[in-house]
This record gives sequence, C-alpha cells and structure tokens, in this order.
Amino acid sequence: MEPGRLVMRAAGLTLVLSTAACATPDLYSWGRYEDSIAAMYATSSGYDPAAEVARLSQQVEETAHRGQRVPPGLRAHIGFLLIEAGNAERGVQYLRAEKEAFPESSVFVDGILARYHGNEP
Repeated sequence: MEPGRLVMRAAGLTLVLSTAACATPDLYSWGRYEDSIAAMYATSSGYDPAAEVARLSQQVEETAHRGQRVPPGLRAHIGFLLIEAGNAERGVQYLRAEKEAFPESSVFVDGILARYHGNEP
C-alpha cells in the first residue's frame, strides 16, 4: 500500500473515532450531585441538608422520568443526609435503593447502616 493512502486512511479513521467519541452521551445524569458533595465537605456552616435532600430527590425523580441513569452514590448521599436530618426511615429507604441499583455498593451501604444502628461493621 502506498504511503499516501495509508495516511488518508489513518486520518479518516481518526476523524470517525473522534466524531463518535463526541457523540457518546453521558452514562449518568450527575446534575447537582458533585456540587452537593463538595459543599458538604467544604463548608461547616451554611450547608442546609434539608434543602439538599429536596434538590437531589427532585433530581433523582427527573432523571428517572427522562429515562436516564441515576449516578452511583447519589441515593446513598441522600440517605445519609436524611439520617443526619432525623428522617431515618426515609434515609434507610434511599440506602437500600442504592444497594439495589448498585450491588457493588453493599459493603459501603451496610457500613452506614451498621453505624446508624450502633453496630460497627
């Protein structure tokens, strides 16, 4: 094969692959989740767990309604915030939903639940 054709094929392949990479949709709809985590750890005052729960719960509903995937950890984060805010029953529901959606999170979620119930894992 002559060098000019090889270069043209390589350039064409590069163009196709780069176009395909740009068109790939995100696997998850992250929304405000990352911002919420950052705010929780960055500020000791002014962080309103109840407001975050409301925003993030709405995000979960909207994401599911659009047929997108809720990112790993989001339900666990909401569950943790709910437990911290005193709504343990609802918080445990979110934690169990996290385990159901992402079975690989079981050790992490079980650890949170064990600490909540007063048992160390």
